[in-house]
Amino acid sequence: WSSDVCSSDLVLEDNPLLIYCLAQQISVYALIDDVLARGLKDQVSHQIKLINYGDFVDLTVKHPQQIHWGA
Repeated sequence: WSSDVCSSDLVLEDNPLLIYCLAQQISVYALIDDVLARGLKDQVSHQIKLINYGDFVDLTVKHPQQIHWGA
């Protein structure tokens, strides 16, 4: 698990899951448009990589399997 596109709760500085992910050296990304739409710009951890939709597409191509639902 090398990257994750996160929900709005995860990008907040004091979120325990964010702290865990960063301690495990997991890259965490958030869509800048989503952050702005939710009014979270000033609350986002500086360790979150803010990306645009083009960057999101690039990450999707680079990491095609985001979630594995099978056994």
